[in-house]
Amino acid sequence: MTTNDLLIAGGGAPGAAAPPEPWSPAVGKVQLLEDDERHLEVRYYDVPEKCHHWTLPREFAQDLVRWWVEQGCTQTPRGGLLPEQSFGRIYVSLLSHTQIYFRGSDALGRPNITGYQFPRAVVEALAAHFLGSSR
Repeated sequence: MTTNDLLIAGGGAPGAAAPPEPWSPAVGKVQLLEDDERHLEVRYYDVPEKCHHWTLPREFAQDLVRWWVEQGCTQTPRGGLLPEQSFGRIYVSLLSHTQIYFRGSDALGRPNITGYQFPRAVVEALAAHFLGSSR
């Protein structure tokens, strides 16, 4: 059985939430699941029955939240590329009204080739998760 099958069946990791029922109006809903001590699974439902999901290192998520609180949420989105900003183990290079794009780095601090493009709602949910309050 896959992790998703276990979650749907009600099993899975302790504290893991089951995904919303396929027919529920969970548009714009964000779920954060603890994959293990070092990773988070992020699920974003932008339309009914469609889920975008990412697994990312907890350290990247925490750095993204730190960037968001210290700089990102106060910047006026220009709808385009930013000068690439290094923040902890991540590099943020795009901020728009709806999306944030960032890349992680390896143990030597070199940027990864691929990155993550998160809806703004996901970043706000991560901030609420790590800061313990909603924004």
